[in-house]
Amino acid sequence: MRVELLTPRVEAKPGTSCEVELEVYNTGEVIDSVTSRVLGHAFDAEQRPPTLSLFPESGDRLTVSFRVPDDLVAGRHSVPIEVVSTFQTDDVAVATLDLDVQPVVSAKLALTPSDITAGKRAKFAVGVTNDGNVPLDLTLTGNDLERVLRFRFEPLFVHVEPGETAYASGLAVGKRPFFGSPVPRSMTVFAWGNGLDLAASGRFVQKPRIPRGFLTFLALAGVVGIWAAVLVLGAGLVLDKDAPKKTVPATFLIGNVEFDAAMVAGSLGGQVTATTDGTAVERITVEAFRQGDDGSQLVGSAATGDDGSWELASVLPGRYHLRFSAPGFVPIWYPGAPTEAGAQEVRVQPVTATDGVNIAITGEPGSIAGAIAAGEQTEVFASIIVRAVVNDVVGDVLSIVETQPDGSYIIEGLATPGTFELGIVLAGFDQQSLRVTLGGGEQTVVNTVNMAAAAGTLSGTVFGPDGPLGAVTVTLSGSGQSASVSTPTDGDIGIWVFTGLPTPGTYLLTFELPGFGTQTIAIDLLAGQTREGILVDLPEGTGQVSGRVTDADGNPLGGVTVTVTGGGAPISTTTLTTGDVGAYAITDLPTPGRFTLTFTADGYASVTVGVELAGGGSAGGVDAQLARSTSSVIGTVRAGGAAIPGATIVLTDGQTPRSTVSADDPAGGYRFDGLPAGRYTLTISAAGHASRTVLVTLGRGETVVVDADLVPS
Repeated sequence: MRVELLTPRVEAKPGTSCEVELEVYNTGEVIDSVTSRVLGHAFDAEQRPPTLSLFPESGDRLTVSFRVPDDLVAGRHSVPIEVVSTFQTDDVAVATLDLDVQPVVSAKLALTPSDITAGKRAKFAVGVTNDGNVPLDLTLTGNDLERVLRFRFEPLFVHVEPGETAYASGLAVGKRPFFGSPVPRSMTVFAWGNGLDLAASGRFVQKPRIPRGFLTFLALAGVVGIWAAVLVLGAGLVLDKDAPKKTVPATFLIGNVEFDAAMVAGSLGGQVTATTDGTAVERITVEAFRQGDDGSQLVGSAATGDDGSWELASVLPGRYHLRFSAPGFVPIWYPGAPTEAGAQEVRVQPVTATDGVNIAITGEPGSIAGAIAAGEQTEVFASIIVRAVVNDVVGDVLSIVETQPDGSYIIEGLATPGTFELGIVLAGFDQQSLRVTLGGGEQTVVNTVNMAAAAGTLSGTVFGPDGPLGAVTVTLSGSGQSASVSTPTDGDIGIWVFTGLPTPGTYLLTFELPGFGTQTIAIDLLAGQTREGILVDLPEGTGQVSGRVTDADGNPLGGVTVTVTGGGAPISTTTLTTGDVGAYAITDLPTPGRFTLTFTADGYASVTVGVELAGGGSAGGVDAQLARSTSSVIGTVRAGGAAIPGATIVLTDGQTPRSTVSADDPAGGYRFDGLPAGRYTLTISAAGHASRTVLVTLGRGETVVVDADLVPS
């Protein structure tokens, strides 16, 4: 058995169905049937037809369809398709399919538990489930609507393989209410990277240190009694000291009592932009530090919004250092120092909004990886031209990266955040481009780019015996195209051109001019190829070939196909079935030339002969004798010497039954033609008579006579 894969390469996404065709050849000497199966993965496959039957030395097509598993990782997979004989289980053929699984990026984020009641700290687990087929590298961050919680994650960066779930420990920390009712805080955990932006919500209910009750009443009464003195004293303490021992974003401490500082607090705000293109950067953490006796202390934090803006509300008056940081970005201290030692102090005045604290932040180097596909080309050497895009304006070339032989590439060291245009150049193909936006330090993989072949050109000159020929009709067909031109009769005599042809492709060109032999040639065009200087000679004059076809016994055969090759496109005719049965004639052959005649007919072995024609010459008597290639079973059904019309005759090789009935004329006669050589069982039955079964062995081209004399039942 031999198998040829007609669909050698398939692209698909997980969860979708694929279909491939195979040509299966029975190289054995007996009738066989085959089945198939797809190996290597948990493929749910089926074939059409369910069982393929094949005669010896024959072939047929088999369609195999299968579903790509949901968990099959992205990339190229070699998928063996096994074809097995149902009669000889050791007769196995295998064809290998190249299955390109396209990347699917998908994931889910969950918090456990999502509703937490605690004091200062809330612990929870973050679960990231990779529903796609490419590995994911995600960064975890947290936020709350009131901006009073700080989040920590261990680990901060989560790597998740396809089909797996990775976990990280989360911690939300916030100042616990001293007394009063429990305070619910809505919190959101984000996981971002690989083009994903996941979010999961939860609730952190903070219990007060002292529940609302009697103690609360006494404390509030004391506050009312000393309110005026406290306000003056508190403002003095805050404003007179540049480095207090303890500070908090929204309160200050006098004695053992904590008071609302809203009456004297100020605020800080500004915007964070990217150093690369000046665009706003979201999710940058802004932290305010104040110098105390014990050194630098964190007193508050915020995160930038979609427009890059941030705000720290209820900040006590004083001097602060500001740090800006986020995963994928280089930490920076205002206004542009790498460490706090070089930071510039920002002063907050009482009951004053300090705005315009703006800063530009730099992302860590990013990268873009991907692949280029070019039809059936197994090696793809493309050039990737990288340019930065700022405000939708494409800049100068940053770098040129060459692909690996398999078409893959990686562009590293890109300044982030930013947008980049990738121009893809491949000889013979139209240039393509795509834009990729990278976040800070992002390493991204883009989808495979399928290149479209550039248009091709065919041109040349037609010559006759005396030089270039004008007025020649040149007809082009192939690859879905059809066109015709005529060669000039003055100027560029004999020149012809066809442009804008789809490539790759094969084109048939036919050259015709009255009084000259027709020429037909086939031309292959590779991707984007231009083929010039194609020279065609038209022979002057035409000729013909004629003859007769008979069988091995000399009987004329009608309906035989006669094909002539050697003069351009093949020319075919059939022998006459009436009148001069078996005769044929083929005219308008370009001369001089050598030709090959092939005679074919169902049930007969083909015969090929050669003939040579001089200029304008003809050849008669080019005869052929065909020998049968299939066999026949004939006979007569009788009972007691009398012919029986209408008897049922069944002939089978064990796989395919054939049936007929005995004829009225000749009485009792039957016939089976077109039978491959082999062993058969012949069963003859008629009403009122006992059936008779005969084993018949047929040689190639043999006619076997099996007469039957039935006995009454």
